[in-house]
Amino acid sequence: MAGTIFSLAMSCQVNSQGKPLIDAPLSIFAANTNDPALAYQDFGLSIEHTWPLRTDSNGRLPPFWLPDGQYRVRMTDAAGAVIYFDVPSIQAVGPSTGEGGGGGGSVDPNAIFQTGDPIWVPKTGARAGWVRMNGRTIGSVSSGASERANADTQSLYEYLWNTYTDDLCLVTGGRGDTASADFAANKPIAILDMRGYGPMGLDDMGNSAAGRIVDGTPTEAGTSGGSEKRTLTQGNLPNVSLSGSTTTDGAHSHSYFRRNRSGGTSYGDDNRPYTGENTENTSTAGNHSHAVTVSLGGSATPLNIMSPYRLGTWYARL
Repeated sequence: MAGTIFSLAMSCQVNSQGKPLIDAPLSIFAANTNDPALAYQDFGLSIEHTWPLRTDSNGRLPPFWLPDGQYRVRMTDAAGAVIYFDVPSIQAVGPSTGEGGGGGGSVDPNAIFQTGDPIWVPKTGARAGWVRMNGRTIGSVSSGASERANADTQSLYEYLWNTYTDDLCLVTGGRGDTASADFAANKPIAILDMRGYGPMGLDDMGNSAAGRIVDGTPTEAGTSGGSEKRTLTQGNLPNVSLSGSTTTDGAHSHSYFRRNRSGGTSYGDDNRPYTGENTENTSTAGNHSHAVTVSLGGSATPLNIMSPYRLGTWYARL
Protein backbone atom coordinates (compact mmCIF):
# COMPACT_ATOMS: atom_id res chain seq x y z
CA MET A 1 0.00 0.00 0.00
CA ALA A 2 1.71 3.13 -1.21
CA GLY A 3 0.86 6.65 -2.25
CA THR A 4 2.42 10.06 -2.77
CA ILE A 5 1.72 13.69 -1.93
CA PHE A 6 -0.19 15.15 -4.86
CA SER A 7 1.34 17.98 -6.93
CA LEU A 8 4.83 17.53 -5.39
CA ALA A 9 6.56 14.57 -7.06
CA MET A 10 8.14 15.57 -10.40
CA SER A 11 6.87 19.15 -9.97
CA CYS A 12 9.00 22.29 -10.24
CA GLN A 13 9.11 24.44 -7.12
CA VAL A 14 9.63 28.20 -7.60
CA ASN A 15 10.15 31.23 -5.38
CA SER A 16 8.14 34.44 -5.32
CA GLN A 17 10.02 35.71 -8.40
CA GLY A 18 9.14 32.58 -10.32
CA LYS A 19 12.72 31.25 -10.23
CA PRO A 20 13.31 27.53 -9.56
CA LEU A 21 14.14 26.56 -5.98
CA ILE A 22 17.46 24.74 -6.25
CA ASP A 23 18.51 22.23 -3.57
CA ALA A 24 15.43 23.13 -1.53
CA PRO A 25 14.53 20.51 1.12
CA LEU A 26 11.11 18.89 1.30
CA SER A 27 10.79 17.55 4.85
CA ILE A 28 8.14 14.88 5.40
CA PHE A 29 7.01 14.07 8.94
CA ALA A 30 4.35 11.99 10.62
CA ALA A 31 1.22 14.13 10.70
CA ASN A 32 1.23 16.96 13.27
CA THR A 33 4.67 15.99 14.62
CA ASN A 34 8.39 16.62 14.14
CA ASP A 35 9.07 12.91 13.59
CA PRO A 36 10.68 12.42 10.15
CA ALA A 37 8.95 9.94 7.83
CA LEU A 38 10.90 8.07 5.17
CA ALA A 39 10.00 8.39 1.50
CA TYR A 40 10.83 5.66 -1.01
CA GLN A 41 12.09 5.58 -4.58
CA ASP A 42 9.86 2.66 -5.58
CA PHE A 43 6.18 1.81 -5.30
CA GLY A 44 7.10 -1.34 -3.37
CA LEU A 45 8.60 0.81 -0.58
CA SER A 46 11.92 -1.03 -0.56
CA ILE A 47 14.47 1.65 -1.59
CA GLU A 48 14.72 4.63 0.76
CA HIS A 49 15.19 8.21 -0.32
CA THR A 50 17.66 10.34 1.64
CA TRP A 51 15.77 12.51 4.15
CA PRO A 52 14.85 15.25 3.41
CA LEU A 53 14.08 15.15 -0.32
CA ARG A 54 15.74 17.96 -2.30
CA THR A 55 14.99 19.67 -5.56
CA ASP A 56 17.43 19.35 -8.49
CA SER A 57 19.07 22.11 -10.53
CA ASN A 58 15.72 22.74 -12.27
CA GLY A 59 13.80 22.97 -8.98
CA ARG A 60 12.11 19.62 -9.60
CA LEU A 61 11.42 17.08 -6.85
CA PRO A 62 12.11 13.39 -7.58
CA PRO A 63 9.36 10.77 -7.69
CA PHE A 64 8.64 9.43 -4.21
CA TRP A 65 6.25 7.01 -2.54
CA LEU A 66 4.94 6.82 1.00
CA PRO A 67 3.04 4.25 3.05
CA ASP A 68 -0.66 5.00 3.24
CA GLY A 69 -1.44 7.59 5.88
CA GLN A 70 -1.37 11.22 6.95
CA TYR A 71 1.81 13.32 6.79
CA ARG A 72 3.15 16.75 7.59
CA VAL A 73 5.12 18.34 4.70
CA ARG A 74 7.37 21.41 4.88
CA MET A 75 9.49 23.11 2.23
CA THR A 76 12.07 25.84 2.75
CA ASP A 77 14.74 27.42 0.62
CA ALA A 78 18.17 25.76 0.56
CA ALA A 79 19.36 27.77 3.56
CA GLY A 80 16.26 27.05 5.63
CA ALA A 81 15.65 30.78 6.03
CA VAL A 82 12.33 30.95 4.14
CA ILE A 83 9.44 28.54 4.71
CA TYR A 84 7.35 28.20 1.56
CA PHE A 85 4.78 25.87 3.08
CA ASP A 86 4.29 23.76 6.17
CA VAL A 87 1.12 21.67 6.00
CA PRO A 88 0.52 19.87 9.34
CA SER A 89 -1.61 17.03 7.95
CA ILE A 90 -2.15 15.83 4.40
CA GLN A 91 -3.20 12.46 3.00
CA ALA A 92 -0.83 10.42 0.86
CA VAL A 93 -2.88 9.74 -2.27
CA GLY A 94 -2.73 6.17 -3.57
CA PRO A 95 -4.34 2.73 -3.29
CA SER A 96 -5.89 2.05 0.10
CA THR A 97 -5.78 -1.75 -0.21
CA GLY A 98 -3.74 -4.39 -1.95
CA GLU A 99 -0.02 -4.82 -2.46
CA GLY A 100 2.36 -2.39 -4.07
CA GLY A 101 4.10 -3.22 -7.32
CA GLY A 102 6.94 -5.70 -7.32
CA GLY A 103 5.50 -7.59 -4.37
CA GLY A 104 6.01 -4.78 -1.83
CA GLY A 105 3.59 -4.13 0.99
CA SER A 106 2.76 -1.61 3.65
CA VAL A 107 5.37 -0.27 6.04
CA ASP A 108 4.69 -0.47 9.76
CA PRO A 109 5.19 3.08 11.10
CA ASN A 110 6.52 1.55 14.32
CA ALA A 111 9.39 0.08 12.28
CA ILE A 112 10.52 3.49 11.05
CA PHE A 113 13.24 5.35 12.94
CA GLN A 114 11.97 8.36 14.87
CA THR A 115 13.77 11.62 15.53
CA GLY A 116 16.47 11.15 18.18
CA ASP A 117 16.64 7.36 17.81
CA PRO A 118 20.27 6.18 18.11
CA ILE A 119 22.13 3.51 16.16
CA TRP A 120 25.67 2.20 16.51
CA VAL A 121 27.64 1.27 13.38
CA PRO A 122 31.24 -0.07 13.34
CA LYS A 123 32.45 2.67 10.99
CA THR A 124 33.55 6.30 10.97
CA GLY A 125 32.29 9.33 9.11
CA ALA A 126 28.96 11.05 8.50
CA ARG A 127 25.68 9.29 7.64
CA ALA A 128 22.90 10.83 5.54
CA GLY A 129 19.81 11.65 7.61
CA TRP A 130 21.74 11.29 10.87
CA VAL A 131 24.31 13.16 12.98
CA ARG A 132 27.09 11.74 15.08
CA MET A 133 26.51 11.71 18.83
CA ASN A 134 29.84 13.35 19.58
CA GLY A 135 28.99 16.25 21.88
CA ARG A 136 29.30 18.83 19.08
CA THR A 137 26.41 21.11 18.15
CA ILE A 138 23.55 21.31 15.64
CA GLY A 139 21.38 24.24 14.67
CA SER A 140 20.08 26.45 11.88
CA VAL A 141 22.11 27.46 8.84
CA SER A 142 23.17 30.70 10.55
CA SER A 143 23.87 29.11 13.95
CA GLY A 144 27.51 28.24 13.31
CA ALA A 145 26.86 24.75 14.76
CA SER A 146 29.95 22.57 14.69
CA GLU A 147 28.43 19.19 13.69
CA ARG A 148 25.62 20.29 11.35
CA ALA A 149 24.18 23.74 10.64
CA ASN A 150 21.15 23.11 8.44
CA ALA A 151 17.38 23.50 8.42
CA ASP A 152 16.96 19.71 8.50
CA THR A 153 18.27 19.63 12.08
CA GLN A 154 15.23 21.39 13.55
CA SER A 155 13.33 18.25 14.52
CA LEU A 156 16.33 16.75 16.33
CA TYR A 157 17.11 20.16 17.82
CA GLU A 158 13.62 20.34 19.35
CA TYR A 159 13.84 16.72 20.52
CA LEU A 160 17.13 17.35 22.35
CA TRP A 161 15.89 20.65 23.77
CA ASN A 162 12.73 19.05 25.20
CA THR A 163 14.34 15.79 26.37
CA TYR A 164 17.59 16.79 28.06
CA THR A 165 18.76 19.57 30.37
CA ASP A 166 21.70 21.87 29.74
CA ASP A 167 23.86 19.49 31.80
CA LEU A 168 23.66 17.03 28.89
CA CYS A 169 22.67 19.15 25.87
CA LEU A 170 23.83 22.72 26.41
CA VAL A 171 22.15 25.51 24.43
CA THR A 172 24.76 28.09 23.50
CA GLY A 173 23.61 31.51 24.61
CA GLY A 174 21.15 30.14 27.17
CA ARG A 175 17.72 28.54 26.80
CA GLY A 176 14.80 30.71 25.86
CA ASP A 177 11.09 30.03 26.13
CA THR A 178 10.78 27.28 23.51
CA ALA A 179 12.93 25.02 21.36
CA SER A 180 11.56 26.49 18.12
CA ALA A 181 12.33 30.02 19.33
CA ASP A 182 15.92 29.09 20.17
CA PHE A 183 16.34 27.39 16.78
CA ALA A 184 15.03 30.50 15.03
CA ALA A 185 17.38 32.61 17.18
CA ASN A 186 20.32 30.60 15.74
CA LYS A 187 21.40 29.16 19.09
CA PRO A 188 23.31 25.87 18.66
CA ILE A 189 22.51 22.94 20.94
CA ALA A 190 24.94 20.19 21.93
CA ILE A 191 24.20 16.63 20.82
CA LEU A 192 24.16 13.99 23.54
CA ASP A 193 27.79 12.87 23.88
CA MET A 194 28.36 9.13 23.36
CA ARG A 195 32.13 9.25 22.75
CA GLY A 196 33.70 6.26 24.48
CA TYR A 197 30.38 5.19 26.04
CA GLY A 198 28.44 1.97 25.75
CA PRO A 199 24.69 1.66 26.49
CA MET A 200 23.22 0.37 29.74
CA GLY A 201 19.66 0.11 31.03
CA LEU A 202 18.31 2.52 33.62
CA ASP A 203 18.18 0.87 37.03
CA ASP A 204 14.40 1.23 37.19
CA MET A 205 12.90 1.62 33.65
CA GLY A 206 9.37 2.06 34.97
CA ASN A 207 9.84 -0.53 37.71
CA SER A 208 11.39 -0.18 41.14
CA ALA A 209 15.15 0.27 41.11
CA ALA A 210 17.00 -3.05 40.81
CA GLY A 211 20.01 -1.80 42.77
CA ARG A 212 22.45 -3.18 40.18
CA ILE A 213 23.86 0.33 39.68
CA VAL A 214 24.39 2.29 42.87
CA ASP A 215 26.81 5.11 41.97
CA GLY A 216 25.85 8.35 40.24
CA THR A 217 22.22 8.86 39.19
CA PRO A 218 21.22 5.42 37.87
CA THR A 219 17.55 6.31 37.26
CA GLU A 220 18.15 9.47 35.21
CA ALA A 221 18.27 8.95 31.43
CA GLY A 222 21.39 10.19 29.68
CA THR A 223 23.64 10.30 32.72
CA SER A 224 26.94 8.42 32.71
CA GLY A 225 29.43 6.69 34.98
CA GLY A 226 32.17 4.10 35.15
CA SER A 227 35.86 4.34 34.24
CA GLU A 228 38.46 2.48 32.21
CA LYS A 229 40.97 2.07 35.05
CA ARG A 230 40.83 2.24 38.83
CA THR A 231 43.65 2.70 41.34
CA LEU A 232 43.11 0.68 44.51
CA THR A 233 43.09 2.63 47.75
CA GLN A 234 43.60 1.41 51.32
CA GLY A 235 39.84 1.08 51.65
CA ASN A 236 39.75 -1.39 48.72
CA LEU A 237 42.11 -3.85 50.49
CA PRO A 238 40.90 -6.83 52.55
CA ASN A 239 40.53 -6.11 56.27
CA VAL A 240 43.65 -7.99 57.44
CA SER A 241 46.58 -7.04 59.68
CA LEU A 242 50.06 -7.96 58.46
CA SER A 243 52.66 -8.58 61.21
CA GLY A 244 55.68 -10.80 61.89
CA SER A 245 58.76 -11.43 64.00
CA THR A 246 62.19 -13.01 63.74
CA THR A 247 62.76 -16.54 64.95
CA THR A 248 64.23 -17.05 68.46
CA ASP A 249 67.60 -18.85 68.75
CA GLY A 250 67.74 -19.21 72.53
CA ALA A 251 70.24 -17.75 74.95
CA HIS A 252 73.44 -16.56 73.27
CA SER A 253 76.42 -14.31 73.88
CA HIS A 254 78.77 -12.19 71.79
CA SER A 255 82.61 -12.39 71.85
CA TYR A 256 85.00 -9.48 72.12
CA PHE A 257 88.78 -8.88 72.46
CA ARG A 258 90.43 -7.76 75.71
CA ARG A 259 94.05 -6.68 76.10
CA ASN A 260 96.16 -7.91 79.05
CA ARG A 261 98.76 -5.75 80.82
CA SER A 262 101.13 -6.44 83.64
CA GLY A 263 99.50 -6.15 86.98
CA GLY A 264 96.05 -7.02 85.63
CA THR A 265 93.72 -6.19 82.82
CA SER A 266 93.23 -2.70 81.53
CA TYR A 267 90.49 -1.04 79.51
CA GLY A 268 92.02 2.40 79.27
CA ASP A 269 95.28 3.84 78.10
CA ASP A 270 98.06 3.64 80.69
CA ASN A 271 101.80 2.97 80.73
CA ARG A 272 101.79 -0.60 82.02
CA PRO A 273 103.51 -3.10 79.76
CA TYR A 274 101.32 -4.92 77.20
CA THR A 275 101.41 -8.70 77.83
CA GLY A 276 98.96 -9.96 75.13
CA GLU A 277 95.19 -10.30 74.56
CA ASN A 278 92.49 -12.86 74.88
CA THR A 279 88.86 -13.35 73.76
CA GLU A 280 86.04 -12.94 76.24
CA ASN A 281 82.25 -13.41 75.98
CA THR A 282 79.39 -11.23 77.10
CA SER A 283 76.83 -12.69 79.45
CA THR A 284 73.74 -14.37 77.98
CA ALA A 285 70.49 -12.40 77.76
CA GLY A 286 67.98 -15.26 77.39
CA ASN A 287 65.50 -15.96 74.61
CA HIS A 288 64.23 -12.85 72.78
CA SER A 289 62.72 -11.71 69.46
CA HIS A 290 62.75 -8.64 67.22
CA ALA A 291 59.85 -6.76 65.55
CA VAL A 292 59.78 -6.68 61.75
CA THR A 293 57.99 -4.49 59.13
CA VAL A 294 56.39 -6.31 56.17
CA SER A 295 56.40 -4.35 52.85
CA LEU A 296 53.67 -5.09 50.30
CA GLY A 297 55.96 -4.06 47.44
CA GLY A 298 53.21 -2.44 45.31
CA SER A 299 53.52 0.49 42.91
CA ALA A 300 49.90 1.80 42.88
CA THR A 301 49.55 1.04 39.15
CA PRO A 302 45.87 1.54 38.05
CA LEU A 303 43.95 -1.68 37.43
CA ASN A 304 42.39 -2.02 33.94
CA ILE A 305 38.69 -2.87 34.35
CA MET A 306 37.62 -2.35 30.71
CA SER A 307 35.58 -5.16 29.16
CA PRO A 308 36.53 -6.36 25.65
CA TYR A 309 35.12 -3.93 23.10
CA ARG A 310 34.70 -3.11 19.42
CA LEU A 311 34.61 0.53 18.31
CA GLY A 312 32.24 2.33 15.97
CA THR A 313 30.13 5.48 15.73
CA TRP A 314 26.89 6.42 17.48
CA TYR A 315 24.39 8.29 15.25
CA ALA A 316 21.14 10.10 16.10
CA ARG A 317 18.27 10.30 13.59
CA LEU A 318 17.42 13.76 12.30
